[in-house]
Formats: sequence, C-alpha cells, structure tokens
Amino acid sequence: MLVKDLSLSETDNSRWVLKTMDGRHMLLNQASATLVQLLQKHHDYEAAVQAFNLHFNTDLSTETFRQLTKEKLSGFQILTEEENGKVQKKGKYLHLQVPFFSPSVAGALSAPFRFLYSPRLFFVLISILAGVVAWILISYPSQQAFEWTNVNLLLLACLVYPSVLIHELGHIAASRAAGVEHGEVGFAFYLIFPVLYSDVTNIWQVPKKRRIIVNLAGATNELLYAVCLFLIFYFTGNKTLLTAFYLINLKILFELNPFVRMDGYWVFSDITNTPNLLPKANKLVKDVFGAVFSRSKHLPAAFSRTDKWLIIYGMANTAFILIYMGFMLVSHFDSIIHFPAILLDLFMKMIRMELSFNNLKSEYLFVFIFYWLVGRMLYHFILKNSRVTSAKLGRVAY
Repeated sequence: MLVKDLSLSETDNSRWVLKTMDGRHMLLNQASATLVQLLQKHHDYEAAVQAFNLHFNTDLSTETFRQLTKEKLSGFQILTEEENGKVQKKGKYLHLQVPFFSPSVAGALSAPFRFLYSPRLFFVLISILAGVVAWILISYPSQQAFEWTNVNLLLLACLVYPSVLIHELGHIAASRAAGVEHGEVGFAFYLIFPVLYSDVTNIWQVPKKRRIIVNLAGATNELLYAVCLFLIFYFTGNKTLLTAFYLINLKILFELNPFVRMDGYWVFSDITNTPNLLPKANKLVKDVFGAVFSRSKHLPAAFSRTDKWLIIYGMANTAFILIYMGFMLVSHFDSIIHFPAILLDLFMKMIRMELSFNNLKSEYLFVFIFYWLVGRMLYHFILKNSRVTSAKLGRVAY
C-alpha cells in the first residue's frame, strides 16, 4: 500500500498536492486524491478496493485495482512494493547548491518583512510601489543615474549586492506568512550564472493567490529597498544611490522575465495553474506545428483557454530565443566564429597567471549563451533521433 509520512493537502480548483517523504510534490486531481485517501485509510488492497467501488460506483477486482494504483502512483516511491525501486528523476535547473542559512536562521532574518505579505496588504503595497517607481523613472531619467564620473563603484557594489539576499528573504517571509514550511537560503548555479536561492517548494500546498504572493515577494522586497535608496539620494544628492536604484530595478525586470525559470516564470505558471510550464507549452506548440505540416496529426476540436495561453507563451518563448540567436549572428558573427580560439587564449593566460579583467569582455558572456543554446538544441535533436532509431530497432527485433 502506501509508505508512511505522506502529506496530502488541497490547493485549488479541485487539485491536491501530495508531498512525499523526500520532499517531492505530486499534483493530483480529485479522483487521484480520493484514491490516495482510501489507500491511507485502509491497510490492504481488499479493503481499499471495496471502499473504492462503493465511492465510485464501480466493480473492480482486487487485481485490477492494484494495477490501477500502480499506473497512477508508481515511480515516486510512495507504494510499499516499490519502496526500494527506481525513483523518477526530477529535472533540476539549479546546480551545485550550497546552503548558506538554515531554515531557522532564514526565518529569523525574514521576520521584519513577514507582515507585508498578508493578501490584503500585499496587493495594495505592490500597486503603490509600482506607481512610486514609475514616477521616479519618469522624473529622474537614466542619463542622470549612469553618469559614471559621479559614481563611487565600491559604494555601488555595497548597495546593490545586498539586494540579492533581501530578495530571497522576501520569498521566505511570504512563505512563513502563508503558514508554509520553507527550506534554506543558499548559493547555486542557474545555467552558468551564480545565484542565491530560497527553498520554498512547499508553496505548492497553498492556493494560487498565496503562491503568486510568494513568487512576487522577492521583487517586492527589492522594490522597497530600491525606494529607500532613492529617498536617501533625494535628501543627500549622492548620485551613486540613484545608480543603485536603477540597477536594482533592471535586475527586477530580468527576474520577472517569464522565459527563464525565475520569478516571472513561476508567477505565469501559477496564473495558468500549470506546473512544468515550459515543457507543456513547448509540447503544445510542437503539436500545433506538427498538425499544420503533417497530415497524420490532427488538432483537437477546441483548445481550452489555458492551452491557448500556453501556445502563445510557447511561441513567444521560441521567438525570443530565435531573435536572440539571429541578433547575435548579425552583430557578433566574428566573435562567434573565433570564440573557441578566444576561450583557449583566456585559458592559457590564466595558466600563465597573466589573466586580468581587461581581457574579459561582456560580449563573451552573450556569445557563450549563444553557444549554450545551440548546444542544447543539438543535444535534444540527437536525443530525439536516437530514441526514434531505438524504437525502430525494437520493432524490427520483435
């Protein structure tokens, strides 16, 4: 039957979240949630199938019920018969995670912000902050902020870097305000970028509105911090503070980009009630184009409203990547062609202890991202074709 230490909680729209003992979350519909509840209540399949047949007005045999249970719940080590079996791998977008602050320390540091994240106060607060920031951006154009001769770079770094931690503490504070158990705050790599992260995976257990608040809380904390810096600039005239205000807002804008797995992505995932947002959107786009260009595939008679949004999102994501790659090919073609030689030269200089910051150009980062995107596309193309070949060989052998 089921292993111990499973937590089942209702979220929204007749959807439930099952939390496993190793911290995984399974999103269930009402029928699957009822199946789990019946398995938790009874100690053997014979008793569970009787309750199942009574509840759903069916006449399943014990063996058929056992197979149904395996079909719906296997692969996550929640059934006792697969307790030592293979677990489905969970895709990770953060790598080399190193915890900095334990859950208790992170919770204590976030305490001053917790009151901001009640639903009634939060949406009023973020509306006011958005209005204030818009007024500042109009009243103090960016030309004033980026007059580098008036900027103290050391002070600028000391003002901007703390915003990263303030951001993560916002997520923790909102989680605690929602009554959700959270994890640590730590350091990791997203793609090739070093980032701080906060473990708020358990927000899947709360309704949509609360999840959106938690996902926007990091940006909200940063907006508050940026406005405070502007107020100090307003009274002191120190241009470094205005530059910090602008840089933090540019950082927030990037974080709210829905095409990378940051806050904007998770907010859109919550709005559409779609876990695994990007894979599902890409699959829908693939199905649409497959039906357009292949007579053997047919589109459904009607798409749901959510599916329509996912198709638009998936197409926009694809367009975003293609535009970026096209722009890089047109404007940085020489750097792309010579990038392997450039990397080798930088590596040799590092070995000889001759590498300096003057040798590093911001352009190299964008070229590296171009190569990463190309490599990712090639990897998926090769993987897809190897699976097709394996399937064909399997049919021939059979």
